[in-house]
Amino acid sequence: MTRLERKNREDIDYKGCGGITDAFDDAIKEQWRINDKELDWIAEHASDEELDIMLGNFITYSFSEKKKALNVSNNLIEKCNIKENI
Repeated sequence: MTRLERKNREDIDYKGCGGITDAFDDAIKEQWRINDKELDWIAEHASDEELDIMLGNFITYSFSEKKKALNVSNNLIEKCNIKENI
């Protein structure tokens, strides 16, 4: 499932309140359009390099860096969905 296909998902729950960690979680879920299960799976199974690519300063990325970040996120989310049957 690509980021564009995830655009209108209704299973993403933004906390909107709580501590700083909830704010970071919500920002990541909003940027990559992922739900809590996918975020938890990615946090547990992604390598440091993959996390650096996904969580870097996306705004300043060049086009090729953005494409690489999208590919990494799509691959991780696909693996998550296959393993967890989401």
